[in-house]
Amino acid sequence: MSAFAQRSGVSPHALRHWLQQGILLPATMGANTGYRVYTPDQFGQARPVHSLLSP
Repeated sequence: MSAFAQRSGVSPHALRHWLQQGILLPATMGANTGYRVYTPDQFGQARPVHSLLSP
């Protein structure tokens, strides 16, 4: 998640919030670890959401 956050310009806090709200879900999530994996395709989803939700 942190690598995706850095590359997309979205904070890990925002990604966790979006997950809780069902706005942007990780491609996969570890059942035991909760480790969130985002794909490069999701950059295209994260940037517009970030633009729309940023103050």
